[in-house]
Amino acid sequence: MIFYLISSILLFLIGVAHSWLGETKLFTPLFQLDFFKPKRGIFAKQTLRFVWHVLTVAWWGFAALLLFMAYGALAMPIIAKTIAITFFIHFLISLIITRGKHLSWVVFLLISIFSWLGSL
Repeated sequence: MIFYLISSILLFLIGVAHSWLGETKLFTPLFQLDFFKPKRGIFAKQTLRFVWHVLTVAWWGFAALLLFMAYGALAMPIIAKTIAITFFIHFLISLIITRGKHLSWVVFLLISIFSWLGSL
């Protein structure tokens, strides 16, 4: 039980560090390069940022599952709802950051809906 809890906390914290460090230490200097200044670089910026933060959300989804495992509450509906919520957040990030241009938002939304419906 304690090992799942520790793993969950570590996964959540590495997600926080990943997003924060990505924004401050990677994207800020990277987006100052000439490639990202013209209009052609806007979609690349949006896509990189979206993919980076979706990974963090996936880690947080796994952290939630580990937390449920730590407390012995890992039934199939909980797994399915955790997946549904995780991919709903993926959907929102994809839709908002890329302004709908990266069509992964459609797939993420469908995964969220079908995972939720499967949990009922």
